[in-house]
Amino acid sequence: MITHKRVGWRTAVLVGMSTDEKPTNVENGTQFNEIDTGYSYFFDGANLTWHKAEKGGGGSGGSGIPAEEKGAANGVAPLNADAEIDRAYLPSPIINRVTLVTGSWTLDSSSGYYAQSVTVQGMTADNQPSATVLYPSGTTVTSKASIDEAANLLVYMETGANTVTFYAVDAPSVNLTIQLVEA
Repeated sequence: MITHKRVGWRTAVLVGMSTDEKPTNVENGTQFNEIDTGYSYFFDGANLTWHKAEKGGGGSGGSGIPAEEKGAANGVAPLNADAEIDRAYLPSPIINRVTLVTGSWTLDSSSGYYAQSVTVQGMTADNQPSATVLYPSGTTVTSKASIDEAANLLVYMETGANTVTFYAVDAPSVNLTIQLVEA
């Protein structure tokens, strides 16, 4: 006899004996725990098949994730010894550094702000990178104050095809190095 339960946000969990026929009219990801063997199976709705989960963690003897899905394309990333996703499975952020040069600001008549465009290969209008002002090594208290004052003049940036345009209320009096990070 198969019994059914729903656990919080998780997909349905079915419980039954190894001799019970597993249904195929269930949601993708449905779990079936065999109470007599301790094995867990997960339903693959696309192929209408049940996959046995490997032993070793969580649930009734199964890990909760079929072995063939761990580290595979369109599968799941396994956890490392610290119970975190290993960096090898995370996308690398795209990092670019640009320098806004003091003498290269021009007054943009349409916005009323000073503008400076820089080339960033691969940038598109859809990108929305975060921007951070970087301080050169050996920055003194006085030069940090000048950089901060210049950075506070920046009001926004726009991305385009291979470009980023920065806008400022006034032309900064020092060069600014900006790190752009697109996750």
